[in-house]
Amino acid sequence: MDTKNKREGQIKTVLLGTKISTIVMMFFCAVSIVFGYYICLYSWGIDVVGGQRATNLIPDLPAFVLFVIDFYICICFAIVILVGVWLLLRNLEAGEVFVRKNTKLLNLITLGCVGIAIFCFIGGLVSLSTVLIGAVGLFMALIVQCVKVLMDKAIDLREELDLTI
Repeated sequence: MDTKNKREGQIKTVLLGTKISTIVMMFFCAVSIVFGYYICLYSWGIDVVGGQRATNLIPDLPAFVLFVIDFYICICFAIVILVGVWLLLRNLEAGEVFVRKNTKLLNLITLGCVGIAIFCFIGGLVSLSTVLIGAVGLFMALIVQCVKVLMDKAIDLREELDLTI
């Protein structure tokens, strides 16, 4: 097997693995939507969340309601991210790599990461552990935007080369 075929096989394997992972994560999002209240109640009851409260300014019931609302909003943003990843994978499988619609999908993924970060920082009023998740969301948004800028530059170079030929 020559190097090109081997590389294409590796790429197909990575794309397949990523598609499977995306489907699994979508399943977990669906389960979280159905059982989210009970997941939050369980987490709150064993002091995973409630025991790490940043302040005691918010009484327990409103704090729990804020936690549940944050949980569901973050699930919605996670679905936005997963849909963006799925569409990006579909484009990559079709051989559409350096195209503007992929950079738009990367912007969509960034929006999801920033949305999760913002609502996790708001959730920091209730639980310090959500602040860490928010920081990870911002970090991921930064990485995705760096990749988006690289793709934009590559698309510009390709378009420039197409014009000179």
